[in-house]
Amino acid sequence: LVESVNTLIHTIMGAIFMLVFIIHVAFVLFIKKNRHLFKSMVTGKVTEQYAMKRHPIWYERIRHKDRY
Repeated sequence: LVESVNTLIHTIMGAIFMLVFIIHVAFVLFIKKNRHLFKSMVTGKVTEQYAMKRHPIWYERIRHKDRY
């Protein structure tokens, strides 16, 4: 019984993960202002301009970290 419950939970969580991943990629591909972020999903990097505009606190923290 425990194994079948674990298998069911594993299957449901796997399906949820795949669905969320597909939706996540779709938001990047189908929303024009996010389209340039597809490269960032692959490389893990964003442009300095993007970081400065959309995440100013993070950008300032990273910028000050590079000084030391």
